[in-house]
Amino acid sequence: MNVKIVHKFIRPAVKSFERLPMNVKTLLLQLVDLVLFPRTLGEIRRVKKLQKLGARPAFQLNRDTGLAKFNVDDSFTNKAIAFSRETLHKYLQNGDEKSNSKDYLRQIFNSGMLTSDSKFLLDWATSPEVLLPVSSYFEKYPLLHDISVFYSPPTSEIQDSFKGSQLFHMDGGGTQCVKLWLLCEDVALENGPTVLVPAAISQSIAKELGYEPGTKISDSTVGNVDDSVFVATGPAGSWFATDTDRCLHYGSRTGKSSGRLVLMFHFVEHNSTYYLPVFSQNYWASTKKISKELLSGSSTYAKLSLRKRTV
Repeated sequence: MNVKIVHKFIRPAVKSFERLPMNVKTLLLQLVDLVLFPRTLGEIRRVKKLQKLGARPAFQLNRDTGLAKFNVDDSFTNKAIAFSRETLHKYLQNGDEKSNSKDYLRQIFNSGMLTSDSKFLLDWATSPEVLLPVSSYFEKYPLLHDISVFYSPPTSEIQDSFKGSQLFHMDGGGTQCVKLWLLCEDVALENGPTVLVPAAISQSIAKELGYEPGTKISDSTVGNVDDSVFVATGPAGSWFATDTDRCLHYGSRTGKSSGRLVLMFHFVEHNSTYYLPVFSQNYWASTKKISKELLSGSSTYAKLSLRKRTV
């Protein structure tokens, strides 16, 4: 699509849609599912085929909380940690510290950088054991949007205030998403962990505030939620599942001598603005593509999860 059209018409429409209250956005997307019924029917069929495999779900995500802690076998976890640490080593060795727009949260690996050496990450993320619980949560076939290694460096000075995703917010890409996080180093409070308010409580706060998804708000605006927050801390090898579209959250509030390294798998469903008809054009140029050659030999279920990402 013409770039001028995207910038003039589609981008403002996407941003306006993403900031709609969750209940309004949910209703509109339910109407989209009705209008695009053949697409919706295809999603139902894909989910049923996945369920018939009888795979053991890697985790279970409750809609009231939108977050969970779970375990993954040591062989994959240790290999993923080693890969993430090596990625950070190369990143720092190459002097790429200034290459990201966020100085406090740097994406040092994404799915567009996948090679045969890192394909094991893709194979795990698109295995039935992972796709099944995500599809159960979405009630739609999951799309693997990205695989990322994120590095939050130690702060260079004591922070008096926070900015961006260091402040409470909900992601605005759709009405639900699933992010799977692996801590690749020990993470305590001083390492800037992801801090989340359970989904049901977040929705109540959002309704009371008239909150617009994507907007960053202060701790004082959210109010005292200390007794209910979920803090993603733990030793290296800890796994977490979160819905950051429905949970207020923040992260990367690191200390002067403490950083954070995490591996993240980001899943969305077909009504995310990343893939919604027309709206997806706003993101298409920046969406990291995956070559069909890399998927050679992958399962049908993997290819379905990446059907809008391959080139």
